[in-house]
Amino acid sequence: MKANKRILALAVALLLALPLTGCLVAKDEPNENPTASDTAVPANDAQTNEPAGEPAANGFDSDAVAIELGDFKITAGEIANVFDQYIGLFSYSGSVGPDEVSQCIDMSVDYVLRYYVPMWKANELGVTLTEADEAEIEAAARADVEEEREGLICQFAYYYGITDFFPETSSELSEEELSAVLDAIQSELDGAFYEGFTFDEYLEQQLESYRKDHRSDRLSALLEAQAEQDLAVDAEAIDAWYADTLEKQRTGFDEVPSEYRNVAEDFASGESATPVLYVPAGFARIRVLTFVPDGDPDAQIDLNAASMKQLEAEYGALALNGADEARQAAIQSEYAALLEQNRALEEAYYAGVKSNVDAAVEALNGGTSFEDAMDRFNSHAEGESGLDERLVYVGGPDTRYGDLAAEAAKLKPGEVSKPVTVDGVYYIIQMVGPVPEGVVDRASIADAVNTAAAEASRADAWEALFDSWVTEARDVAVFHPETYESVGDFYLY
Repeated sequence: MKANKRILALAVALLLALPLTGCLVAKDEPNENPTASDTAVPANDAQTNEPAGEPAANGFDSDAVAIELGDFKITAGEIANVFDQYIGLFSYSGSVGPDEVSQCIDMSVDYVLRYYVPMWKANELGVTLTEADEAEIEAAARADVEEEREGLICQFAYYYGITDFFPETSSELSEEELSAVLDAIQSELDGAFYEGFTFDEYLEQQLESYRKDHRSDRLSALLEAQAEQDLAVDAEAIDAWYADTLEKQRTGFDEVPSEYRNVAEDFASGESATPVLYVPAGFARIRVLTFVPDGDPDAQIDLNAASMKQLEAEYGALALNGADEARQAAIQSEYAALLEQNRALEEAYYAGVKSNVDAAVEALNGGTSFEDAMDRFNSHAEGESGLDERLVYVGGPDTRYGDLAAEAAKLKPGEVSKPVTVDGVYYIIQMVGPVPEGVVDRASIADAVNTAAAEASRADAWEALFDSWVTEARDVAVFHPETYESVGDFYLY
């Protein structure tokens, strides 16, 4: 669970308003994504609960055992925390009655059970963590809770008006400001939980929850890796994946051509293992030289433009009625002066850019390759290349590159455009050439196909195995519905 989700949890509860459930217990919430087969609980997990060990005003027992799974005792408080998240989403869509509450209870029980399955199954299979693993878990949990502490302090400092800026860290606050922030947090904790429940106690509870989250993640990864060792992906499975993926790409790309570009770019960047198997018609590759002026244009340009619009409106009204010819003449004079001033300001703003554009044109005409020109004229960090090659759609309107793609469509392969401006930016474009449409030769991407098919097979096998463990857990677990159903009873009360 990322710390920013936790920060949102307390911030929403303390800075905004407590949900209707405001009766439950301190959260020890499950991981955001315990397994590949799980659906994550919504992020708006506002903590509304009283800390374990402190009796709730309404008699709700957060420590009552709701589910027993092997050595693990899942409490009513854990069910309640997930229930709060689900019921919050349901409440956005309208009134919530017994049927919705019952559905949220069932979803919460299923979610928490799935959260515990990796830890339970690791015990069953004798999968354990090393001392190094435990040390990394402890370090990660402490880093998470420190990030949460910093985030909450910074949020309270700004939203409570203790500072007139949003600090990045608590170190930006004076001792007096920090003391005021901690007092504000304590005041909200007193109201949201019980008087005397301190910020340090809250963070200590969060630390234990973070430890459990990271331990569940680590054990899940170990179990998945162990399961993959016994998985063999044969040629039949690869062929089936290829045929299925090819058909999905062919149908999807022909219907929405931009999806091809997304798949191609995700594969090229390493974000996805799935290669392009099919190319729709209308795509081309171009190389781009981009020239952007330094800084922002003179603010007077916008002021002048606003004045010119007012003059246009005034002049139009006068001309329509044939009135006040002297004022019409004065408007024309004022308008011309503003127009000339803006031309001069824009000329000054783009002076450096035009100089670079002229230098690039001269270099290209002198035999410099387009690749070298990009490296020389395109902005890039030290040690990196200025290479800018893009996939553009020239078979129709390009939703991403727009006018730039339209300019590229005018070029033949290898041709270089004259400098063009799009939205105030100068470009020089080289057409590399159209991307051949149709099915990509499978032999040319055989390794990528095999890798992607194997990854998909492993993911499917792990999901099936995990689901079988969940089924097994449901069979062996001891459920106490009288305990976890009381969560819904308190909500409806």
